[in-house]
Amino acid sequence: MSGNRSVLVIQGLTKYFGGLKAVDNVYMEAAECSITSLIGPNGAGKTTIFNLITGLLQPTSGKIYYKNQSILALPPTTIARIGIGRTFQEPRVFNRLSVLENILIGFPSQKGERVHHALLRTKAAFEEEKKNKEKAIEILEFVGLADRGSDLAQDLSHGQQRFLSVARVLASNPDLLLMDEPTVGLHREEIVRLIDLMIRLVKSQRRTILLVEHNMDVVMNISDEIHLLVEGHGIAHGKPEDIKANPKLVEAFLGTSLSGNRKKGEVLCT
Repeated sequence: MSGNRSVLVIQGLTKYFGGLKAVDNVYMEAAECSITSLIGPNGAGKTTIFNLITGLLQPTSGKIYYKNQSILALPPTTIARIGIGRTFQEPRVFNRLSVLENILIGFPSQKGERVHHALLRTKAAFEEEKKNKEKAIEILEFVGLADRGSDLAQDLSHGQQRFLSVARVLASNPDLLLMDEPTVGLHREEIVRLIDLMIRLVKSQRRTILLVEHNMDVVMNISDEIHLLVEGHGIAHGKPEDIKANPKLVEAFLGTSLSGNRKKGEVLCT
């Protein structure tokens, strides 16, 4: 699935919180149209890296490039606008809005948000609203929620809200999608559906995914590249088969959970 060009490049990324070094001199790249995973025990710095990439935090030192452009010091809104989207560990949806409305508010810079368009109901605003609704329906179909568009988001199951949160981010049309532990709280069937969704995002929509995930069966079966972090340090990186065979993985936090004879491509979801 991986391409040649690096969409994201991180060089010497370091972040201190007081005397605590949460991220320590991390180097990594994410190739276009690929899935790159960050793994490691709790407190390894994975979510902090996501917060640094999306502008929620500023690094103590280091560089972050998106499509060869430095994104340091850019506000989160600008980072989102240039093509970086993110989902969080808990689904973030607007419970009292419909599923379709949740998608519609995800479209950036809508004319209807501007006072004169809203008051006058201009033709341009009306046409954009119609176009966005059509696109929102397409997104709901893509994530498997086409039949729930008129339902309130609060009436969805946890798993369905997870897919809705992905759909809402897709409304901003990101080229790079950061997904923070997306399988948390999902049952086996939903995890299989989520894996299929991520693969389709990369293969059919030509997006790049940076994934933080604790389900190692998912990681090992879906990733093009894996980075292992421990206490803020990048201690190993490589293809899934290389990381799986690396003794540092077991030493870090996995014990023997990946032992056994599993066929290539077989997903054993927990």
